[in-house]
Amino acid sequence: MNDSDRRILMWLMERGPSGAQRILRGTKLASSTLYRRAAKLEAQGLLRRRDSIFELLPAAEVALRAEREPPPPWPTLPIPHLGLAPSRVHAATLSLIALAAVARRHRLRDEHHPAFLILGQALRWKSWLAKVAIYMLGGDPARQLVQANAESGRSILVRSDGRGGRSSEREVLSEPVLAIDEFSRASREVRRLVEVLLSGRLEVPWENERLLLAAVPIVVSNPFKPSGTLEDRAGLDSAMLRRSIVLDADQAEIPAELLTQGAQRLERAKRLEAIELPPPKHPDWDPTPRIAAILRDCLRSSDLLPRVDAVLLATLATAATAWLPRESALTCALGNYLTVVARLDWLRPDWEERLPRASR
Repeated sequence: MNDSDRRILMWLMERGPSGAQRILRGTKLASSTLYRRAAKLEAQGLLRRRDSIFELLPAAEVALRAEREPPPPWPTLPIPHLGLAPSRVHAATLSLIALAAVARRHRLRDEHHPAFLILGQALRWKSWLAKVAIYMLGGDPARQLVQANAESGRSILVRSDGRGGRSSEREVLSEPVLAIDEFSRASREVRRLVEVLLSGRLEVPWENERLLLAAVPIVVSNPFKPSGTLEDRAGLDSAMLRRSIVLDADQAEIPAELLTQGAQRLERAKRLEAIELPPPKHPDWDPTPRIAAILRDCLRSSDLLPRVDAVLLATLATAATAWLPRESALTCALGNYLTVVARLDWLRPDWEERLPRASR
């Protein structure tokens, strides 16, 4: 990629689909250079030309990010939405959500399914991440992004029949993903019911019945406290956090030039085709012992081992065989998980070098 390519791609990334004249004025390139380089970028799958309009493709985001930071040393999933993520840690979280959706869709286990907690202050792309996950899995944020502070009683889980009895469980519990925003502003009763979704189970007992939890739960929250332990900041106990993958969005490195592009990138995610959730090719594979050994090698202290559910990570690695061979699936699932929890200061400084060696 040369300087002209970068100028074209950065213009389209910052301003969206544009005509040739607008790009020429903004980039100061010669007309012949624009058309020659654009033809090459189109052949590489980085942009698309429709009539006289040039449009950036998700692969271009990946290519530009690779120039800012090296690509991860493990296989990635074939998901175009990952290219829209503003940082590697956001892309890793989306990858893990996709794996969690495969695991629930194909009922790999009755338990040890992850929830996701996206924790941070405003303007850290928290709700953006939840919405893109919904689009990625073929849903609609208008239905599947629930404002916890607007819920009351048991409405987060079930709907009443108007006479005080249960009418039905919420339909969104059967969708691939359910996002709950503003968790820190919810009532105590609603927060207690949200914790049911964080049980890690596919089914939970509910009023002498069984409630199916097919949706991957994503909880979006401002910190309950500005400092202190992870439990203090998340408003959840250690058992709930062990069943969750926690992204500390305040520690995600988002380039300054991307901070104002959330709405534009969200619109592009909406236009992308939803991913399929194929069945894992090795559903009975259990890499739990290997994962436990790799965690001991990558975590900076053995005191952190109780914070991580190795069986949960094995569930994700098994799910990754929907796309990848087993060894690659193991490295992909663990690499993405460790990318996320690295922001919690849980890992050795050289964990990336340790992971590929440990997983071969």
